[in-house]
Amino acid sequence: MKENLIPVKSSLFAMILLAMVLLLPAPANCFTAMAQVDKTRISPEDRVSLQVVVEGGQAEVDLSPIQDFKIVRSGTSTSRSYTNGQWQHQVIYRYQLVPRKTGVLKIPPLKITQKKETLATKEIQILVSKTPVSANQPRQIFVEAHVGASDLVVGQQTIYTIKLYTALRFARASLKTPDLDSFAAQEIEQRKNYTQTVNGIPYQVTEIFYILQAQKPGRFEIDPAVIMADVIQQSGTDPMNSLFNDSFFSSARTRSIQVASNGVALEVRPLPAYTGDQPFSGLVGQFTIASAIDKPTLLAGESATLTLTIQGKGNIMDAGSPSLNLDPLRVKVYDDTPTEEMAATKNGFSGKKIFKHALVPLKEGPLVIPSFFLTYFDVTKGEYKTIKTREIVLMAAASIAATDSRPGETLGGSAGPGGNNTDFAGQKQEVVMVNKDILDIKESISILSSTYQLGFPLFLLLVFVPGVLYGCLCVVLGFKTREKSNETLMSQRARQALKIAQKRAVSGKSFLNHAQTGLIAAILAKGNKQGESLTCDEARQILTQAGTRAGVIDEVVTLLENLDATRFGGGTQDNSKEPLSLGQVKQIIKQLCIILCCLGFFLYNPPPGYAKEVAGAIGALHSAGDPADLPALPDLTGPFINGIKQYKAGEFKDAAASFETIAAGVVNPDLFYNIGNAYLKADDLGSAILWYERAKRLAPEDPDLLFNLAYANTLVKDKIDSPVTLTDILFFWQGLVPLKWIQTVAIVASWLFFLWAGVQRFRQKSIFAGIGWWLITLLVVLSLVSGMEDYRGRAKNMAVIVQNTAAVRSGIMETSTKLFELHAGTRVQVKGHKNGYLKIRLAKGRIGWVKPGAAKVI
Repeated sequence: MKENLIPVKSSLFAMILLAMVLLLPAPANCFTAMAQVDKTRISPEDRVSLQVVVEGGQAEVDLSPIQDFKIVRSGTSTSRSYTNGQWQHQVIYRYQLVPRKTGVLKIPPLKITQKKETLATKEIQILVSKTPVSANQPRQIFVEAHVGASDLVVGQQTIYTIKLYTALRFARASLKTPDLDSFAAQEIEQRKNYTQTVNGIPYQVTEIFYILQAQKPGRFEIDPAVIMADVIQQSGTDPMNSLFNDSFFSSARTRSIQVASNGVALEVRPLPAYTGDQPFSGLVGQFTIASAIDKPTLLAGESATLTLTIQGKGNIMDAGSPSLNLDPLRVKVYDDTPTEEMAATKNGFSGKKIFKHALVPLKEGPLVIPSFFLTYFDVTKGEYKTIKTREIVLMAAASIAATDSRPGETLGGSAGPGGNNTDFAGQKQEVVMVNKDILDIKESISILSSTYQLGFPLFLLLVFVPGVLYGCLCVVLGFKTREKSNETLMSQRARQALKIAQKRAVSGKSFLNHAQTGLIAAILAKGNKQGESLTCDEARQILTQAGTRAGVIDEVVTLLENLDATRFGGGTQDNSKEPLSLGQVKQIIKQLCIILCCLGFFLYNPPPGYAKEVAGAIGALHSAGDPADLPALPDLTGPFINGIKQYKAGEFKDAAASFETIAAGVVNPDLFYNIGNAYLKADDLGSAILWYERAKRLAPEDPDLLFNLAYANTLVKDKIDSPVTLTDILFFWQGLVPLKWIQTVAIVASWLFFLWAGVQRFRQKSIFAGIGWWLITLLVVLSLVSGMEDYRGRAKNMAVIVQNTAAVRSGIMETSTKLFELHAGTRVQVKGHKNGYLKIRLAKGRIGWVKPGAAKVI
């Protein structure tokens, strides 16, 4: 037997070794490379698909030897397979080649490098002929690209168009846009779709437009645009092809194709040297300029609006306001925020910029507003062109209030004998705002006290407290109305029997009956049972199951036997022993109820440290009763009075500082209003709007605050368009009613509803009858509104730009790209913060970072 085991073990080992050799994959270290093209004869409009197949894993492909073609990368694919016991790793690099010229073009040997090992592919020749390769095989899908003008100057615009021709049906398609970083590029949202017949074949054409604006001189080549599409395969043998040829059913019958457009070359020349007298505006295109005044004659102190409009086609967004060059001693100028109306069309950017200036003459007499000049480069003529507006004469008359009135005369007409007084009492005139200014500060001493602010957790507590009280009431009433248990009934019977027995102790038989009844009732109560009589064995069994101590059980049984013997044994009861027997019954019943007494002690006896804590609190309260021991409160009256004096004396910066000293410990909308006034008078627009907005959150209905804030907003330079959304319509009430009002009404509604519910509970009537529905609806709605307002105040964190000019950058580094600029007073939404920087967002979706101190959170 032992000799036969050796060959068997050897055979088994050999089989395992053979299986490992056959089944375990051997590593494939073979590295090969090969270049392939889909066709070798093309026309100048065709493209060549080149793929480099690398066996053995990823490698580096050197395409620098290819000079006759433009190269567009089309992606990479990888696959793994197991063949003949080896793993194969294949990587395919795909490219689209666009011919640069006609003739025999070459794809030289390409170097493929992998892990310091280099291979070279074979040379491939492509014939590019001027005539189509085969007229019988027209193209079913192709792409063309062209520009409106290929010879530009810096700042000039042109339209780059990509046209996709397709005679195929495809499930999906995507466009790989070429690199346009050398230009300021913007896609025109409206694309053009139409049908066009080329060489007798109808094509569905899609045109995509980009506006390109040259930014620097040089020669630039725009790479081909690549269209990647999944073309639906049609089966001619399928009789149901017409039914299931819809793209919904065609996901499994598509093939992926890639087509590329031709490249586009652009020549950008620098602008010629400018030698004119007027400054060059930097505009390139075709433009016009116009000026207008709203009223040619006005009184001294009144204002007129001068409007300058620059309109045209080109880089209109770069237009700036021409210099007014007016005498500051004759007129005071207030600049308004420029407005712009621009559109991106297939002819480029076109539109207009409007600049408005408020002019306030300081002296009477004619004021000549000279012509405004605009110098731009006219792309149609290829030269600089200067245009100008007409001269405007503004007549400033003397103010009526400044004229001297002679004695006996009035401003309304002549007085005295023979005078003809004009009665204006019956003539109604429109009230016209002569000047604009903010309303004065508030001087009430109530500013020194904080306004009542109810936190959301406390609000929820006050809303739910009446509900909790109502729930307790329901529990108490439930205990009173529910059916009494056997234990309760027997306990009540035991106590009643003992009371009667004590009163009738002198009449032996009656005493014994009630004493025995009370004892039996106490035993049955212990077992939660009802009955009128018990044997000693039943009493012992009940007490044992209830967990009563053995000594107590023996006393109870002995007493029960003695009572039975006395009542039914024919003996007499000595009156001197009656108190002793009654005392024994009471003592037994007390021992049976000892657990209930212990439970009550633990439930209602306060913790050991409770009394000490209460005593400590009372002692602290008494010790604080001495005013000398109370902490000193800061004196706020002094800074308040100083702030008012400084404001009236014109020291607005100092007044704001004094009021802010109070604001460090007081939250009051009138105080914040005063701070805003002081900053606005000190020409600190950003800080003024910041404090006005803080006051508005506390008192959104204050008319003085709303008036001053509206005036301050007219001074903000940035114009932020906020389109009306559905949310704004549905929640129009947000910010109009103070949150504390909503919370107060909600709390009152909660108390009224649950008071109504308690009354209805006593009356055993429906809670939601009559006024109940209105109260619960009011409670639910106001609670939801309070929650939404609290969430909006915390989630939608707003800030105000407080610096005169704040640069918004793409990151927090000083070298980060400057995206746009904001000015003092602009409200922004805070989206995040990092290292003191704020990430802000405008209404239009513009987003970026501002440095610390540039904006402050409301």
